[in-house]
Amino acid sequence: MQVSFPIRFDLIFFRRIVSFVSLLFVLGIDSPVFSVSEEEEERLLEKALVESAVTVAQKQAVGNYLKATAIAKRNRANELRELAKLSRGEKFLQAQVRKERLNKMAESLERQADRHEAAFKGLPAETR
Repeated sequence: MQVSFPIRFDLIFFRRIVSFVSLLFVLGIDSPVFSVSEEEEERLLEKALVESAVTVAQKQAVGNYLKATAIAKRNRANELRELAKLSRGEKFLQAQVRKERLNKMAESLERQADRHEAAFKGLPAETR
């Protein structure tokens, strides 16, 4: 007499899902491979905001937001450059590291402001 066991596909499917989730957990789903940079995330959100504006009032509000954000980021970049020029009585290497860090932050803000202005200029003329 031959004994056969019924195949339980739901149990097999459950085991595969559990093993896949545990593999993702082991590999680290929060690792940098799966993450998006803050600048990229901001760019994508901004793109979605511009594309979702339908009415003239919405486009005008998005344009005002982009313009104000670009101005604020340019002002902050200028402030950081001024801070980089100031001496705080640090040792030479510490001062150089601080200056480089502040200048990199200012450059990043300038790039973001340029991106905001480009998106603002991409809006229709009647919304400006």
